[in-house]
Amino acid sequence: MPTAIELIDTHLKQNGVAKEYDLITLVNSQCDIRWNANANIALFQKHFLIQHCLYSIQQSLPDGCALTISPLLIQYYHSDSNVTSQLSNNVQSQELANYYLDWTNFDAATEDSVVELLTGFWKKFAAHQAGDDDFQTLGLDSNSEWQDVQSAYRRLASSLHPDKGGSAVEFNKVHAAYQRLKQRR
Repeated sequence: MPTAIELIDTHLKQNGVAKEYDLITLVNSQCDIRWNANANIALFQKHFLIQHCLYSIQQSLPDGCALTISPLLIQYYHSDSNVTSQLSNNVQSQELANYYLDWTNFDAATEDSVVELLTGFWKKFAAHQAGDDDFQTLGLDSNSEWQDVQSAYRRLASSLHPDKGGSAVEFNKVHAAYQRLKQRR
């Protein structure tokens, strides 16, 4: 029976792309794994196992190959060495790799810790989803730099502030948008 890493590696080399759900389904169908009875912990375990396999594969890739791991798409491809080294030097990616390559994080999962992780994920997801609307509220493009956000906020806050004859409702709307973008930064 192939290991989860072997299954995922073969799937990626044959297909080039995958979604995490597809990899979980593949591993569940081919490997006899006993997940925790608690649904939240089992979800965490499945996610952790897939991420562990992906980061393990990523670390053992030959020169000229790359594996991009993101929440929406997992992609295996051949690339030049400059792109590969840029991907591997991403600090956030390295922090994630370190987390998922450490089995003590898998073993330490409790219902409370998993609920905390899920809550944090959904808060960040909601902030990200609201981000485009928040940029629009400040009259900016969603690709705007942080300095532009600050400048737009200061300008709008000054003109909309109720003490300067502006609308309290509009001021609060601009302030809330700014705070969400600041939190997301």
